[in-house]
Formats: sequence, C-alpha cells, structure tokens
Amino acid sequence: MPLPRPMQLGSSSGKKGGPVGHIYMPIVFITIENGTTGVGYP
Repeated sequence: MPLPRPMQLGSSSGKKGGPVGHIYMPIVFITIENGTTGVGYP
C-alpha cells in the first residue's frame, strides 16, 4: 500500500516545510497511477 510510504515522506518533509509534504502527496499519487512509484520518492 502506497499510503504508509507518503506518510513517512510527509513527516520528514514536514519538519523542514509543511507545504512541501502536501505538494509531494499528489506527486506520489500521480506517479503511482502511471505505474512508476520510484519517481515519486526522492
């Protein structure tokens, strides 16, 4: 499930910048739809 993955990313990014996590969220979802989750993860 891709849910736990973005959550961890949001927590790490949240410390540096809250909005960054929100921006990454949709990106990860889009990448999952395309079939390439690797692109969503830094």
